[in-house]
Amino acid sequence: AHLIKFTLGPLVSCCLLLPRHAIAVCVVFCALKAARALLAARCRAGPGKLRVMIVGDSFAPKVDGPRFFAEHTIRQLVEDGHEVHVYCSNGDATIGPELQGASVTRGLGIEVFPSHSITLPSPRFISAMATFKPHIVHLLDTHPGCIGFLLICWVLAVPAVISHHSRVDLYSVAVCHDLPKHAWGRFAALAIVRIFPRVMRALFLLFFPLASGHLLLDPSQKRQPWFFRLPNVRPWSSACDCRCQFHPKWRDTAVRLKLSGGRPDLPLVIFVGRLSPEKQVSKLAELVQTVNAPGQPECCRFAIIGDGPSIDEIKRGVGHRRDVYLAGILVGEELYRAYASADLLFSPTITGTLDLVFLEGQASGLAVVGPRAVAVPYVVKEGVTGLLYRPLDMRDARRAILQSIPQLPRLKAAARAHAEASFQWSTVTAEATAMYTETLHRAHGADTSLAARRPAPGPS
Repeated sequence: AHLIKFTLGPLVSCCLLLPRHAIAVCVVFCALKAARALLAARCRAGPGKLRVMIVGDSFAPKVDGPRFFAEHTIRQLVEDGHEVHVYCSNGDATIGPELQGASVTRGLGIEVFPSHSITLPSPRFISAMATFKPHIVHLLDTHPGCIGFLLICWVLAVPAVISHHSRVDLYSVAVCHDLPKHAWGRFAALAIVRIFPRVMRALFLLFFPLASGHLLLDPSQKRQPWFFRLPNVRPWSSACDCRCQFHPKWRDTAVRLKLSGGRPDLPLVIFVGRLSPEKQVSKLAELVQTVNAPGQPECCRFAIIGDGPSIDEIKRGVGHRRDVYLAGILVGEELYRAYASADLLFSPTITGTLDLVFLEGQASGLAVVGPRAVAVPYVVKEGVTGLLYRPLDMRDARRAILQSIPQLPRLKAAARAHAEASFQWSTVTAEATAMYTETLHRAHGADTSLAARRPAPGPS
């Protein structure tokens, strides 16, 4: 297997593809072999602490759940004594992973949204690996450049683990359905909707076995076909700061008055997240119109916290209503006060694995109404910490909200207790470190067993 992977396969493939460039093929081949031998010798983990290289695009100034998940994970790994190096393409030392104690290399990236650059593989990544000498590479989230990084790690025989924070197959469908409103027309969008998810699934089936391990934030993902028969797939818990940041102690009467549009006596429902099509935020306007129907008494007030490409559509739909407050982006203490001053957290999103807002809301003492999809049923105990509804069905969401309102004191108390007991960053990093250790044991055990099977050289 090693002979085919590192010698015959690459050499034959390169010679077939580039018959006129035999010298260049040999040079590249020898360079890869030398780099692999060097890294294999220097990246073997011994007893003690680990050198972890984290690769991805979920870092500041990007604002989403995976970013905060990455920051807390890096901070906890560093506090536990491990060395962390981050390879990304966005931010700078004033706002980036350097603040959490990691060293950083910034390389090639393509900006797809404001403040969001997709990190792509480049020679700078190989240089960073040679300099840092990681025991293991952690690919943070599944993004288009992930396959390139995975191939490099596979060729250089450095174990790589992928953590899956997003459902890329569902994201692709959601984004493509929105294309007719923007640029390419209905025919092109329909073709992409039909073809692109199949292409993504084929790529996952082909390349995911190259990873040494997979961490799933949504345990239901294990039923997806590209994880079948993979030996090292395990769920990964999520967490938030329940002690200092997301806590009922931040409740503020003035903030509640502002978010409720002057009606603090009514239950306050909040949405927190990026306002973009793949988050199904167009359902927010439908929900408001369904819950507070014209001619009926107001049941509650709504506050939408966040910004993104869909903000103009939301303003056209509900921006004129007095029962909706558009707060924009809130960070730090402003965000903590907004959470703690509300009563109920709502989300229509079905394309994430586990949005951190469900954890942050419960930690802040809010009841939760979310879709019965992806990982939401794993963190929201229906009837105990909140209620679930049929995905994308706003009439059923209305039913869940109205049933929650009379039970708010009980649901909110249970949500806070559940968060304190379950959402701890120490658990998250312990699970990640266990995955790293098992992955390295598998990789080095395979090398050891292979060496043990080789016959000893005979006498000359």
